[in-house]
Formats: sequence, structure tokens, C-alpha cells
Amino acid sequence: MIAGAGDDSVLEKIKHDNRFILINRFLKDEEFANLVKYASCVICPYVNGSQSGITHTAMMFGTPVIATKVGAFEEFIEQGENGMLVDNGDTRALAECISYYENEHNANFFVPEKLKWKNIAKKAIVFFEQFSKTNRPHAL
Repeated sequence: MIAGAGDDSVLEKIKHDNRFILINRFLKDEEFANLVKYASCVICPYVNGSQSGITHTAMMFGTPVIATKVGAFEEFIEQGENGMLVDNGDTRALAECISYYENEHNANFFVPEKLKWKNIAKKAIVFFEQFSKTNRPHAL
């Protein structure tokens, strides 16, 4: 399944290939979450990127992410633990990762400790406690 808005010439070929399901439009949050929940893996073969909620959504459902080493994917994907990273343009590595997760889709994937909400919350509390100690408002 290929989902999300895109404008690539290959999409016209895919549209007529019955091996694929193509949803070429912006997905509502609920639609995206439902697709990720039931996917064997999520694939992000991006050429460039920035912060993305894709990885976080996939981790919520224990779905591994295969992504190119662009944007923030390297910050959130731990190789072989909650997904795989491949070099941009390395189609062979991308295909190997897809094949691996297609065959291992029942494996247990995890959210790295540093990215679990309880640990993010603890860090935020420490940050704000330190901030409030050093930046107290002055009396008028």
C-alpha cells in the first residue's frame, strides 16, 4: 500500500498495477493511524525531510519504520530495534529491509527508553525546575 499525497511519475504506473493499493491524497490523522496500526512496517524513502510524526505514530503501535537517513529519522530509529535506516538512494538496502520486516512482522518492536513518554516527561520536569530556579521574575 502506498499512502499519502505525492507527485511522482511512477505513481501513474503504480495506479494501474493490481499488486498495489494507492491512496494518493492527504490522509486524515485517523486514517493514517489506522493504516500504521495494521501495517507490517512503515516505509519512508524520503529524499529530504524534517521532523515527522510518522515515527512516533508507528512506535505507538509497535510498527517498525524503514526510512532513509534524512531529517530526524536518525534521532528516533534505532537500527534493528524499532526500524531500519538506509542511505538515500540505496534501493537494494531498502528492498532488503522491506523483505526482512515482511517476513518478521510478528517480532516485538519497542520504543527506545529515551523516547518513552514517561522519560520525556521526566526530562521536561527537570528542565522546567532548573529553568524556574535560574529565571525567577523580579519583584516590581
